[in-house]
Parts: sequence; structure tokens; C-alpha cells
Amino acid sequence: MNKMFLWLSLFTLIYEFTSTAIASDWNLELDEESIQIYTRNTTEGNFKEFKGITKLKTSLNSMVSLLEDAEACKQWVYKCINEQTLKVISPYEKYNYLLSDGNPLSDRDSIVHIIRAQDVESRTVTFKVTGVPDFIPEKQDIVRVPMINGSWTLEPDNDGNTIITLQNNSNPGGSIPDFIADYYGIYTPFYTLLKLKSIVMNKKYQKVNNLVDELK
Repeated sequence: MNKMFLWLSLFTLIYEFTSTAIASDWNLELDEESIQIYTRNTTEGNFKEFKGITKLKTSLNSMVSLLEDAEACKQWVYKCINEQTLKVISPYEKYNYLLSDGNPLSDRDSIVHIIRAQDVESRTVTFKVTGVPDFIPEKQDIVRVPMINGSWTLEPDNDGNTIITLQNNSNPGGSIPDFIADYYGIYTPFYTLLKLKSIVMNKKYQKVNNLVDELK
């Protein structure tokens, strides 16, 4: 076999292994209030991907009801100023606009394509969140977030709990110092999940029982 081909094959194998390792090593950054926050480096940019996990004694329907309530964003999502639905494709798919407080930097806005799905066996519900920055024109004095790949995963267990995972890999756009980016990568999911744990107990969400199937 050609030696050049062997070297190229070996180089490709090493590159793929290294890239996979870089993209799969999660580091625990914070463990408080029964919330775990992880980050990892990615091969897509200079900003770290984050993952927040917590477990809550609540139903899938109450969680789905909260996540579908765009107007409630400012009550619990960290730094959210406003969220509104721009276009509804179906009960499971829509486009939302989100405006976030960027202090001490410029405010950010994003347009996200949201798709909800449920696994028929495990009853796990997922919200896939993908940025679509060109969906509407940019606004003056607001930085448009150019890239978002995120998700919410709601996994029921046999004890009536829901394991909640918030994961996000994004580029917030503009110029952001590393220490501010690192702070937001840890405390955005932490404060969001912390507030979520209280607001989802509101009767408005707890009484909902017809959006998704519960684990039996």
C-alpha cells in the first residue's frame, strides 16, 4: 500500500479522534442548589458549550407548558427582556424572537426555530432550538446572535420526577471578553434553572395535563 496513503489515513484518524475528544469532554463548573453546570470546548468557535442539569418533582406537562409560554420568559430566563412568537408552523414547531439584556455589553437578540418532539417509549420530551439570524432584519443598536444550537430535554423517571437538561452551543456575536463569556456560560444556565424550579410550580402550569403523554 502506498506510504503516503497510510500517513494520510493515520493523520485523518488522529484528527477525528482528537476532534471528538475535544467536543465530548464535559467539565463540572458548578454544583449548587441541586443544579449541575458543565462546560466543554467545541470545534465550532471560541465560546464554550454549556449544559445544566437538575431534577424536579413535577410533571412533563407542567414543564412543557412553561417552555411553550413565551411571555413568561422575562420571569425566569436569565437576562431575558422579552420573548415573542413570530410564526407558528404547528403545535410542535414555531419561530420565536428573544431580546436579552447584555449589560455591561450591548443587548442581544436572536430568532430561534423551535421543534418539540416526544419519544413514544421513554416519554422523554425534547425541544430543539436552532438560531435563524436572517429570519427578520437586524435592529439598530442591538447585536444579532449569529449562531445558536441548543436544546431542552425533559426526562421523566418512575418516581414522578422530571430530569431537566438545558444545553446550548452559541456564538453571542460582537466582541466579548473571555471572562464575561465564561461567566455567562456558567451562570446563564444556573440562574435560569434556579428560577425555573420555582415558577413551574405556579398553578398555571401545574394544572396542565394535555400537551404530552406522561410516563405510566
